[in-house]
Amino acid sequence: MRLLTEFDASRGSAVYAAKNAVSYQRYTRGRFAWQIGTGGTREQRRSQGDFAEDAAVIPRIEEFITVARGVLTSGTYTFKGKYFEVLNGGFKGPLSNSPLPRIYLSGNTAEAYELSAKVADVHVFDGLPPDQLEAEIRKLEDLGERRSHPLHLGLRLSVLARESEAEARADAAHFPGQPVVGSYAQISGLLADYVKAGIGSFILAASPHLEEAYRVGEHVLPAVRRLITPSGRDAA
Repeated sequence: MRLLTEFDASRGSAVYAAKNAVSYQRYTRGRFAWQIGTGGTREQRRSQGDFAEDAAVIPRIEEFITVARGVLTSGTYTFKGKYFEVLNGGFKGPLSNSPLPRIYLSGNTAEAYELSAKVADVHVFDGLPPDQLEAEIRKLEDLGERRSHPLHLGLRLSVLARESEAEARADAAHFPGQPVVGSYAQISGLLADYVKAGIGSFILAASPHLEEAYRVGEHVLPAVRRLITPSGRDAA
């Protein structure tokens, strides 16, 4: 499991985020990762004080990652872009030569796919059915053919699992949202199908968070591991 923190590229300095990442990487022994988001719709961004135009969102994420990588891996780093600027920066001493956190990006537009093909470690899809997901995976794989290292695939999915489907549906009526509902066996089988389609990481959500995390960890993930091939064990 990884500690995945989600934020938008508009929230503060890429240099400061990189400095924080060094501490979190030490604490988690290299399991710290970034999910960098777009900030939502134009209206959602403006409600948070971000007045960037739609066309600026993807390029700003790319610059954010470029600056973060530069200050982490170079003792002296200067960069001047459209959204970020660093003059003679870079980390020294115990902060120097630290790896960039694993980068998770998402989105289903052509621009989002191109960005992931260029700079992401993992592209996270929304919860499409496995048969629809395969077509989107092919689009991304075509863009990533010239990468020096593989682009991994992830899936964000809300789930509610119980001993039986009837129990799951009864409990689902008490919570808002639209999770995937089913028995432990049904949810495990669905996740295994996603692994076979090419998914290597899952970002699973449920409500209430703590109790459902225990249920998934105790009843769903062990079943998924039994269903998938040995080479796919890490996916769960």
